[in-house]
Amino acid sequence: MKLAKSVAVVLASALALAGCSARPDSVLPTPVNVTACILGDQQGLDDHSVGSSAYLGMLQAQAQYGVKLRVAKIAEGSTDADKLTAYKNLLKKGCSIMVGVGDAADVFENQASAHANLKFILVHGRSYSLGDASGVRASKLSNVKSISYQSEQGGFLAGYLAASQSQSGKVAAFGSSLTRTETSLLAGFYLGVQYANEVQGKAVEVLGHNRGDVWQAVGKNDSEAARTTTIQYLSDGADVIFPVVGDSQADGAALSALTLIQANDAVSMIGSVTDWYKNPSAREVRDRLLASVTLSIQQDVANAIGTAVAGTFVGGTEGSILGNLDNTGVSITGAHSIAYPQSFNLVLSQLIQDIKDGKVVVKSNLR
Repeated sequence: MKLAKSVAVVLASALALAGCSARPDSVLPTPVNVTACILGDQQGLDDHSVGSSAYLGMLQAQAQYGVKLRVAKIAEGSTDADKLTAYKNLLKKGCSIMVGVGDAADVFENQASAHANLKFILVHGRSYSLGDASGVRASKLSNVKSISYQSEQGGFLAGYLAASQSQSGKVAAFGSSLTRTETSLLAGFYLGVQYANEVQGKAVEVLGHNRGDVWQAVGKNDSEAARTTTIQYLSDGADVIFPVVGDSQADGAALSALTLIQANDAVSMIGSVTDWYKNPSAREVRDRLLASVTLSIQQDVANAIGTAVAGTFVGGTEGSILGNLDNTGVSITGAHSIAYPQSFNLVLSQLIQDIKDGKVVVKSNLR
């Protein structure tokens, strides 16, 4: 288990990666006596997915509110005991706000009642009922803000888009380490394809899924595995791929797709969690992107820290955040390099509205 030293960050470059810009020196915020600390989960804080989105939210809060940052990265394979040790070490750094992601959020949840003087911001911890359209089981502790997303709604739209655009009748999806967010997105993707089949009279097949609860996983940040998996799916006839991995892995997947474009120029991809089109690490895949499913993790974490600084932090059930299509916590971007007809845009917009209105319910037990 490794504990990172206090992080000195060049805000201009880090925030530019997230599509933000640092403030000029003349308007930098006055530093406040607030220290926000983060403990990353098994995917780390440089995954270009959930972990890095939460971390970028902290960088945004540093730029906006002048908070200090401390970071602990947990080595792959760390036990709960390792995470608890990292948490205790963070306490020694003077943390007043604790940000936990995934499994790390679970560890923080267990410590929150014993540290009522601290504020906890937990992203996708075990207290969440992912995919439950009725809401989320948030922590009842007043010093804990639970942040979760109905990610399956975004996955559903990705599946519907993939099935609608597929010419081969086969689409594919895979994850990295099959975290809660990944399985939720993948489950939604499968349901979205089935919905498209139903309303459009199609029979599009989903590769990477055994019709149960097991999805293909390529391992954390393994570009070569992502590349190999994509090659296999394309060889099997898939012409739309939904890699639910950090976009650093997508580079590997993209390279394999690009090498086959001459043989099949209909090959395309859909990004996940962040807008891959805007991220430099996914530049190789830009001309093959249909769209990206995004979660507002960065902004939600930054906002939560802002309330802690302002003294307006609300935790418990009342203060919990459940991002979805209705509040734009979950969304799908417009067409990227590969355009689709305006008539389809209207159909997709109507589907989004139907989900918001409850006419189409996206709920899955495929975890």
